Amino acid sequence: MKYLPIKLLAVLGLGLTLSCVEDDDLNPEIVIPTTELPENSVAFLTTYFSAETVTTASKKTSPDPDDDGYYEVRLSNGVEIEYNQEGDWVEIDSNNGQIPDGVLPVSMTDYISQNHPNQVIDNVDRERFGNTGYTGYEVELEPSEIELYFDAEGMYIGQHKPDYYDVDSHDDKMSITYGQLPASSQQILADLGITESANPKVYQSTDNDLEDYYEVKTAEGISIEFNKEGSWTSIEAETTPLTISYFEGVLPESITSHFSTNYPNEKIEEVEITGTIITIETTTDKDIKYRTDGTFIGVS
Repeated sequence: MKYLPIKLLAVLGLGLTLSCVEDDDLNPEIVIPTTELPENSVAFLTTYFSAETVTTASKKTSPDPDDDGYYEVRLSNGVEIEYNQEGDWVEIDSNNGQIPDGVLPVSMTDYISQNHPNQVIDNVDRERFGNTGYTGYEVELEPSEIELYFDAEGMYIGQHKPDYYDVDSHDDKMSITYGQLPASSQQILADLGITESANPKVYQSTDNDLEDYYEVKTAEGISIEFNKEGSWTSIEAETTPLTISYFEGVLPESITSHFSTNYPNEKIEEVEITGTIITIETTTDKDIKYRTDGTFIGVS
């Protein structure tokens, strides 16, 4: 191995005794010479950061199941790079600098330069799902603090904006396009008269365990939530209450008929599906319940 392109500072010395660089009681990091980095980690530095000096190299005393980062390198230009135990990079913190060409897929960098021309990449994480390897990237831009999500090939998936960008944004959801919704969700929206041309706001949860995985919000103040499979779980009128006729495309005919006959003057604030129970909440605080097969249960 050749390390000459990476200028090693002698402030710590190559033959130093290992010492802690971070006081983490559970998993401290210890300073190491760069000769203890995996070969592919050194090769990555040589290829993309040959003009920079390594100021500190360190590693954790034991693997962290919740964090792939095992080795960390800090460079003289302020860049910090984390590698996993195999020596593959998992996170780069550029500190508002520039990430060299070739590190990220071209499709990703092209998208960012075309759609966010006044932003720089502050941080990029390689994302993992289960044990299937790295399946994508999370990129944080500055100064906007917008987070972008890309798949393993660098194709754009969606984004999450800070709360000050959009009063409707959520910490656990990111913006996606209408076309990225499951086909079943798009069909339900069509049955409700909500088309892509209406430009509704569409969100996807960043938490795989949430029941309400997708959310669509219209300019009229209607919010529709879907589970991960694309089935709707909630339809809420956040501004103007709805009549039962609005739901004729998504509720069984026996429910809309029974409601129209027995509650003709009631306006609806929200309809929810929980298991096999459909609850219609009205503006008069009635919860009118049916089974998903259309059978009337009662009112509470």
